[in-house]
Amino acid sequence: MANRIFGIIGWIGVACVFAAVGIRFFAPAQEQYATWLAYAGLGSMVVYIASQWREILDFFGSRQARHGTLAASGVLIMLGILVAVNYIGKRQNKRWDLTSARQFSLSDQSRTIVAGLDAPLDVLVFARDTDFTPFRDRLKEYEYASSHVKAEYIDPDKKSALAQENSVLEYGTMIFKYKGRTERVTTSSEQDITNAIIKVVTGQSKKVYFTTGHGEKDSTSQERNGYGVIGTAMTRENYGLGTLVLAQTGAVPDDASAVIIAGPTNDFFPPEIDALKKYLEKSGKLLMLLDPPERTDRPISSPWRTNGAWTRVPAPWSTPAAWAD
Repeated sequence: MANRIFGIIGWIGVACVFAAVGIRFFAPAQEQYATWLAYAGLGSMVVYIASQWREILDFFGSRQARHGTLAASGVLIMLGILVAVNYIGKRQNKRWDLTSARQFSLSDQSRTIVAGLDAPLDVLVFARDTDFTPFRDRLKEYEYASSHVKAEYIDPDKKSALAQENSVLEYGTMIFKYKGRTERVTTSSEQDITNAIIKVVTGQSKKVYFTTGHGEKDSTSQERNGYGVIGTAMTRENYGLGTLVLAQTGAVPDDASAVIIAGPTNDFFPPEIDALKKYLEKSGKLLMLLDPPERTDRPISSPWRTNGAWTRVPAPWSTPAAWAD
């Protein structure tokens, strides 16, 4: 009776091992279950082998056992070699993207960003089990590019406490954690992921201000003359956008990485021009986008015109002592 029970345990162990292999290759999203089944199968087989210790000793005491031992040793050596090769291959793997559009490769910018990591970057992916595949396909490229990147896939329905702890409000949320800082995105595109990594690594984003009050283009408008598309593209490139009313502030904010004057229709006031001059003298960056006049007899509207007269400003690429019209 006991031998029959142990025999059943042995067969259960074999079934668990085969099930783990099947899950590993055909349902990678359920990989955690494959690990549990593998351990259960290994444990069951150890129990079965331990229950047959008498038969094993009798076998090794016979003449046939000596020949069998040599064959078994050869098999074990081959298995050991295969395991070692598999382990080394997993640790030192090399991948090639042979698609014409290199759709399975990261951009040079993304590779440069992750290559510069000097601490663990933990990525928490909150999505349904059935939706892990696109996130896994994308993030494994980052994991391959840097050993510091580690991704964890979480179903918020099964681990609601963890989802609440990270303030997850929708499926498909990715949270990046690096040196105590946190950033999140809700898409699996490389552009959004890389921008999130840049933000969480640097701890800040570049701030660009659009001037207002002189008929400039609206950086949030989606109308034909609006700059909403440009504003959205800049946000995706990790730029923070703000509006600047120089008549009220009297100066360009200290956190400005650049100031954009987008198609003004009215002249700037002298105090506003002085504020821009001071900003340029401190190596500030200014981009002026000037529209052509509506009529040929009208001059181009420019911030450097005051009451119809041109003023002189320091060129941003020169020293404060140099001036350009």
